[in-house]
Amino acid sequence: FLITLVIVILSVSLFTVHRYFRIQFKLRKQAEDVNAELVKTQNYLVKSEEKYKNLYHLSPDAIVVFEKSGTIISYNESFVRLFGYSVGELNGKSIFTIVSDNYLDLAHSYFDEIQKTGAIENKENWLKKKDGTIFLSLFSVSTMDNDRIEHICIIKDISEIHNMQENLKEAANTIQE
Repeated sequence: FLITLVIVILSVSLFTVHRYFRIQFKLRKQAEDVNAELVKTQNYLVKSEEKYKNLYHLSPDAIVVFEKSGTIISYNESFVRLFGYSVGELNGKSIFTIVSDNYLDLAHSYFDEIQKTGAIENKENWLKKKDGTIFLSLFSVSTMDNDRIEHICIIKDISEIHNMQENLKEAANTIQE
């Protein structure tokens, strides 16, 4: 009887050890699969971030990123060329620094709309360069909700288009007279 009992205990122990190793093998395989998926996801994120950095830096349009409070965080080289500020010179300053004084109320209403809806598209306002030159702009703003809320604004100088439209209106009025 004792031998049978020992054999049963050994069998159960062997079965338990075998089961334990099988479970450990499955868990190790799952961990390897999860790790491989994490590596794949990290690579995808790195490539995606590189694409967005390229879009940001190589865009022909001025791009400025600012906090929910309106504080400028960064801007691209096209912004530097358009506004005449050096890289980083406006970081920490208000987004309203680039708005023409006569159109601050309009800018504040757009800012309020961004806070409520998260985005605005194809809005016009008069902005000012570092040298004080005022120009008409067309811009869109979108919200990015990372670890903190930030807004990204894409700006086009449309003053030439505006001037051509005004010239066409004057020419049409002259022809009608």
